[in-house]
Amino acid sequence: MKISISKKLLPILFVILLFLKCFGFIALNINALNYIFTVLLIFFIIKYKEPHWYRKTLLIYSFFIFCSCLYSFLYNKQSLFKTIFNSYNYLGLLFLFYIMNLKLNSFQLKKITLWLSLIFCTCYIFQWIIYPITIFSGSLDEVNISDEVFRMRMPGSLCAYILFFYGLNYYIITKNKKNLLYAAFGFLPILIMGFRSLILCTILFALIMIPYVTRDLKKSFKWMLLGCIVAVITSQLPIVQSKIDEMVDRQERGDTFANKDYIRYLEYYYFSDYIFTKEYEHMFGGGVPVFDGKSTYAKNIQDATDTYSYYWNDLGLLGLSFIIGIPAVILFIIIILKSISSCKDRDLQFIRFSMLTVLCASLVTSMEIYRTGNFIIIALLLSIECTKKNEICYEKNIGNKTIHV
Repeated sequence: MKISISKKLLPILFVILLFLKCFGFIALNINALNYIFTVLLIFFIIKYKEPHWYRKTLLIYSFFIFCSCLYSFLYNKQSLFKTIFNSYNYLGLLFLFYIMNLKLNSFQLKKITLWLSLIFCTCYIFQWIIYPITIFSGSLDEVNISDEVFRMRMPGSLCAYILFFYGLNYYIITKNKKNLLYAAFGFLPILIMGFRSLILCTILFALIMIPYVTRDLKKSFKWMLLGCIVAVITSQLPIVQSKIDEMVDRQERGDTFANKDYIRYLEYYYFSDYIFTKEYEHMFGGGVPVFDGKSTYAKNIQDATDTYSYYWNDLGLLGLSFIIGIPAVILFIIIILKSISSCKDRDLQFIRFSMLTVLCASLVTSMEIYRTGNFIIIALLLSIECTKKNEICYEKNIGNKTIHV
């Protein structure tokens, strides 16, 4: 796929970047934009009325998000409207219907996704190079960034995984070395972020993806062997060695589930026993905390961070269920699994394995799959899968009628 982008797609790319606040660009870090974007997301799903499996599921998913907001209003005394508008990140899946309404083909959607991923990785690496000068909000994180360590979390981080798997996917198909550069460019932010579970999942699923792309057992073994050789050579690079040493240090400190005092255990028990303790709160979720100085609920969550360095989002999707409720999280997982199972074409394996990687690594240890902005990007990936499915049906002489998926 050529890297150039047509004038028709540029405005769409700009809109997506705007909804992502350009990956946390400090000048766009304005909470009022969440109010505008939330209204627009609701408008998208109302306007798009074509029969669609995701539409029905996302309506029910959104209903449970609003249930968590209502619960927060009734039991945690938060402003209903502020809670709804602060739930913008989790309503980002509704962006699917803006994309579907544009009637783009799958090639155009993949081109937008490629550009978006390249822009993300460029922004991330640029911020890494110029630090301590700060341009993106992620670079203000004093917990994960210091003079010795740079592990910046950045909105839209799913783009790095997409670019890595896209590069690997298309290199196997086309043998074009440019795609290897995409894979390397995508892996660098993943490495710098320093998540042990995500790095291991990325490498593991990269190997698993190979037979899905080659569709040939003999070729798969050859590619896997080549991948292992590249991984061994890459591990000797100074930047990679530095990150490996960092992760080994954390492992030796007991930052594993084998340690009963591991912070993930402590966080779970604390939030279960002291924060989310009201009736049915685990079921419906306590709502997204609104840090407006008026919410005792939000203050208690902030106190857990300030006093003990406990974060509910360290608990992955389990932690998310504390906020938006168990039904919403289950529906979200169903949507992701539905998309993963539907990406059967060789050229869509980068979608399947990008989402599978962040899903598996986010079950109980990371918020990567629902990091700010990632729901918008997941919506874009869902649109590629849906559009590709419609195109295949059209080619089979079913016509241009949108199918139920």
